[in-house]
Amino acid sequence: MKRLLRPHPRSSSAGRSLALAAALLWAAHPPLAAAPPAAPPAADPPKAAKAAKAARQPSRASIVISSADSEVPVYSEAACVALAAQQNPDVLAAYKRVESARAAITVAQSQVYPSLTASGYYQRRDQSIANGGTVTSSVNSSGQVVVTESNFNRPDDYYGDLRVSQNVYSGGAVRNRIAAAKLQAQAAGYDYQAQIDATTLAVRAAYYNVLYAEASIGVNQQAVDLLASQVKDQQDRLAAGSVGLINVNRSQVALANERPALLNSQAAVETAYAVLAQSLGVSYVAGGFKAPFRVRGALEVRPVSMTLAECLERARAKRPEVQSRLLAIDALKRQIVVEKSATRPQVTAYAAYDIYSEPDIRTVDSSYSGYTLAVTASWTLFDGFATRGRVRAVQAQVGEAEAQLAATRRQVESDVYTAYNDLRTAEASLKPLAENTQLASESLDLATRNFDAGLNSQLDVLQARVDFTRIRSGELAGRLSYNTALARLERAMSLGRPAQGSATAMPPLPK
Repeated sequence: MKRLLRPHPRSSSAGRSLALAAALLWAAHPPLAAAPPAAPPAADPPKAAKAAKAARQPSRASIVISSADSEVPVYSEAACVALAAQQNPDVLAAYKRVESARAAITVAQSQVYPSLTASGYYQRRDQSIANGGTVTSSVNSSGQVVVTESNFNRPDDYYGDLRVSQNVYSGGAVRNRIAAAKLQAQAAGYDYQAQIDATTLAVRAAYYNVLYAEASIGVNQQAVDLLASQVKDQQDRLAAGSVGLINVNRSQVALANERPALLNSQAAVETAYAVLAQSLGVSYVAGGFKAPFRVRGALEVRPVSMTLAECLERARAKRPEVQSRLLAIDALKRQIVVEKSATRPQVTAYAAYDIYSEPDIRTVDSSYSGYTLAVTASWTLFDGFATRGRVRAVQAQVGEAEAQLAATRRQVESDVYTAYNDLRTAEASLKPLAENTQLASESLDLATRNFDAGLNSQLDVLQARVDFTRIRSGELAGRLSYNTALARLERAMSLGRPAQGSATAMPPLPK
């Protein structure tokens, strides 16, 4: 057995390349938790130096921007979340709804202040119309009929009124309208926070998919490079007469089978960038196919120490959807009082100053002016049960909102349960995946050296290579599942949102 593990003096350059590439891939993507890797087989100094230099290069999980993309912006995970909070269309629409709800507070408060109105008119009539007076007839002393036309109208006619009105009593309608408007504005603010949470989750999931696709390119590219070197090695051996044509054909078939996976992973990167750009609210350049930005980062595993009970407690207390439902119920209860006020007394006081013209030209004064003070009151004693119907409609809306609140609370708990379970499942699978990655790397190296020593067949080498690629892809998928589940759990607990006071946070809610 010891002889099998030593480098064979006839080891080819392809065999050493396989072992070297496996070691580099293992160094570039260390598992979550695993035993220290076995010492690599001996190699000549130039190749060892190249291996050390390659091991220090960034892994494919961290996206390396090529020189062609050096001028595009590069975003981290936090930068992507902040950018989406600033320009995602759904977030912007939610913020506009907050502004609309806050403007409704001003509308409701306007009924507390007095209103000032001015009205009037002015007209000047043609002289012929103004002279159209009254025609009278009489008989003089000589018995003749005398016709007389009298005209006492002024050609100018005008009127002006300046009035100040104040709502004195409205049956509680004004006070409760203001309270309801403030509650609705706060509910809109929590809806905005919920949209931030949903957008943050979408951005993080798309960001992780980009990292996964980029890392998959590295895995598949290295597999293609290894197989290409093996094809060259088998062709050289065939020329030397040490292997048959079937070995060359097998290596060429394995290379052809691996290339579609590389093409699919390259296409998956652009697809993942398109999804991320949609969440970020970033538009592609007209006629362009590549995203106008790149991302950096790695699929790291951040441990979570919170228990399921702690996650549920925080979610129940902090989820903005629950707070929004509670405020909506309170606002509807205020609306019930507003509807009932229609059958209560309504009292309004006003003061007015009027000026109007005197139409009769025979009077000394051409106009009159003065003030008026008045108090008006009205009380609808019966409105055909219209108020009762409106009250019942709002009460039904309260019942509907309470049912939605119960459903929202159950949904919050379900979100926490599923995300927490998926997170623990992914966490449990990462350790064996990392251990298996090391074993697969060692198996590939051993199969390659044994093949060079003539102790096993080419099929063993190909199978070891397939197992190594599969298990490495499985580990990347496990890291993707872990990070996605963690993002879902933090969204379920309303974590990860920009903090209050930051550039992307919403201004304080109205009291």
